[in-house]
Amino acid sequence: MLVAAGPPRNRNFGASLDPSGAGDHTPVPAAPGREPPRMVRVNLDAFARQQQSAGYPVHSHQGVWWQRTAPFFCKPVFPFQVLEPGAARPSPLRAPLGYNHLCADPSRAVKTWPILAMDRETLAGFDPANLIYAKRKNIKRALANLAFERLTAIEPLLPQMQAACIAQAERTGHGKPPGYYALHEAEWRRFLLNEFALPDREWWGAFHEGRLAAYLYAYQVEGTVVFLGFKSNTAFFNHRPNDGLIHHFVSYCRDLGTVERIVFGDWAPDDANLNAFKESFLFQRTDLSVYAVYNPLVRLAKRLR
Repeated sequence: MLVAAGPPRNRNFGASLDPSGAGDHTPVPAAPGREPPRMVRVNLDAFARQQQSAGYPVHSHQGVWWQRTAPFFCKPVFPFQVLEPGAARPSPLRAPLGYNHLCADPSRAVKTWPILAMDRETLAGFDPANLIYAKRKNIKRALANLAFERLTAIEPLLPQMQAACIAQAERTGHGKPPGYYALHEAEWRRFLLNEFALPDREWWGAFHEGRLAAYLYAYQVEGTVVFLGFKSNTAFFNHRPNDGLIHHFVSYCRDLGTVERIVFGDWAPDDANLNAFKESFLFQRTDLSVYAVYNPLVRLAKRLR
């Protein structure tokens, strides 16, 4: 998950967003004879420049794009980029407290980063027939009651997206508290609109009778697809929007033929149910090796804890 040090600056969205549809969502059919858009496989350089243009604290140093993820601390802007220890580091002026990145050699790692991911082989064979009976039943229910669509404009949907965020926060206790989305609504709207304005991102929604039940957004850098957000409204759970939307999106990634791995967030050490839900779709825990360099003062503070 990429985290900005404060929300990116706002942009002008009026020219690109449909101002209608503040209530129910009406699907927009594709133009006759035109294939629907497909996920773009972005290279590292293009992705970094997109993040930089959006106002994220990104800089290039020693041939690598870095992002400030904490005060005076950096990681590669694409967090799954693997580097040789000592081959590159961020600018010392931008990261005086240190930096970290993934490394291929576990013996050089200072820690591991557990994620839930689906590899190329599992993705190629992804089929509901390979899932447990309860999961197949949920997917069948979702397909019978929901429509799954690429989101081409989100401003008309923001009230329904806000309801999904609040419902999920109340249901799970994860992420920002439920009250955040009302108390800081302008900040949340600005952040989401800036994310949506970034090119080459995937935004998908599950709809029941024109109402948003769940949504996700993701991107693909090189061959890795990364989930950035997934929210669902508890009011629609009888229709199984989570199961339906994940099935739809993973099947879409499988059929693209360009995806080598899907990352569905971190392994949650305090939420066995969340891990089990993702694993029920054949995502597996993967421990990535992390190399880190810390300022000596930081190392001392860690030892004194």
